[in-house]
Amino acid sequence: GVASYCRAQVTASDPSFGQPVSVTLARHFQVTAVSILQAAIFFDYDIELYPAPPMTINGLVHTNGDLWVATSTANTLQFNANVSYVGNYHEQYKPNILYGGGTPPPPNPPLWSDGLPSSTSTKYGMQLNRVDRLDPYGTDSSSLFNTTDTNTNNDSMREIIEVPNTAQFDPPQIQSTRLYSQAGVRIVIDSSLPAGNANRLVIRDGNDAALPAATDTAIRNAITVAGTSIYDWREASNVSLSNVDMKSLDTALAAMGSTFNGVLYIHDVKATGKNAIRLKNGALLSNDLTVASDNGVYVQGDYNTGGVTAGAHDPLLVPSNLNGNPTNTDSPVAPGYTKKSAAIAADAVMILSNNWVDASSTLALASRVASHTTVNSAIIGGIVPSNFNNNGRYSGGPHNFPRFLEKWTNQDLTYWGSMVQLYFSQQFNGAFDTANVYSPPGRRWNYEPQFATRPPPGLLRNIQYSRGRWQRF
Repeated sequence: GVASYCRAQVTASDPSFGQPVSVTLARHFQVTAVSILQAAIFFDYDIELYPAPPMTINGLVHTNGDLWVATSTANTLQFNANVSYVGNYHEQYKPNILYGGGTPPPPNPPLWSDGLPSSTSTKYGMQLNRVDRLDPYGTDSSSLFNTTDTNTNNDSMREIIEVPNTAQFDPPQIQSTRLYSQAGVRIVIDSSLPAGNANRLVIRDGNDAALPAATDTAIRNAITVAGTSIYDWREASNVSLSNVDMKSLDTALAAMGSTFNGVLYIHDVKATGKNAIRLKNGALLSNDLTVASDNGVYVQGDYNTGGVTAGAHDPLLVPSNLNGNPTNTDSPVAPGYTKKSAAIAADAVMILSNNWVDASSTLALASRVASHTTVNSAIIGGIVPSNFNNNGRYSGGPHNFPRFLEKWTNQDLTYWGSMVQLYFSQQFNGAFDTANVYSPPGRRWNYEPQFATRPPPGLLRNIQYSRGRWQRF
């Protein structure tokens, strides 16, 4: 935190003296800035947590809106750390919202860290707190945003993942949090251009200068522009994927040494169709890494887990993948691998399992069968809010914040990280649904403790102000 103060000179008449009296007063302000990745789940929008399969949340949970909590099956949701909200707390479903395409079943309360429901828990009142708003721009951040003016650089907190319009003013508070502005390497794809066009794939450093030829070539060889098209059932659309071989890219970035600051920005600027970035072969990272895009990002297979031998990743070398981590105590990394501090920020983040097959994407859910998968990374992304465009549909809640396209029945996702929602998805805005889209995984989800002291590269912070008393100066 950083402390400061303001001074004011107050002049008033005192009848006992018969003349004005001047007094100088001072008031101390405490400005606290911490990484936004301090919580297992951080939502700027309402949190609506309605998991049907069992789910235990190990880590702080916070929403800048209302907190709606209910489960269709009793004793399936448990909080093991503090829970905070700014608006109101409700142990019920949000009214007039279709849950999973239909009317929700009767609600059940969550369990708290003593394993008991709210009515009998000794921890309930201690764990649940109403607090002031937490915000990357300060407590009055709404004054920064304006969707009615002509400036496209100040529309919402989605600016964090957007490229600024250089012809318009970029407010310093917004500019400082842009991951594009912070990126040490920027990759611009324009898949509308034909192969061989020099602007189809442009790679620059953070100062918009060309990289050394060998580095440029190594990064270029790790990327296949518009190399694959898959069908996304939630979007009800084909998606053109530019594939990033993270193993090759990691080698190229590591060779840059200290000239790379750990923040990579990559996006496809093609104006038509639905375009996205896919990260593949990401099990092995040499250094802490943040990958950002204003597109959707698909993560295929294990991420930041190790388990690479003879140049290939073997999911079964990661203990959490062996039997699905049923007690959530299996290691999420292969022996000998040190988990890096990693983050992925995008319009939306979709997780494809180790068993994903592109050719099956168009087939019915029964033909898209997942396998145990482990992901160790923060996720900063958007959601589609409940009742989007007055459709009455449910947002999906934090338990569906990472999106899925497979049948995860009896298969588990082990996750260590922090899930942060600051904005609404603009490119991937298909309504939440489960019918033929996916069945949920067993959620072995945990907060990544190293984020408290070593967050991923890039400036993502919460700012909170507290006012002290006026005192005579």
